Amino acid sequence: MDATRHLSSMLQSNQPEQYAGQMSFFGGKAPLSQTVGYGVVLGFGGIFSILTTLIVHLERISTGKDITSEGFK
Repeated sequence: MDATRHLSSMLQSNQPEQYAGQMSFFGGKAPLSQTVGYGVVLGFGGIFSILTTLIVHLERISTGKDITSEGFK
């Protein structure tokens, strides 16, 4: 018995039988276009970076301390 067969016989799958052997859940077609994917990734990245900057700015205003890299010692 070769190594691949031996390994696959040791692994148990919780995958429903109707999807056995399929490489894609969506039948090979992406549910969203690549443009939408980039928009989601870059959009969330932009939102989280703006949110983080806003929180740091509010902390600086509320505590009155200057936030520098020296605070991470």
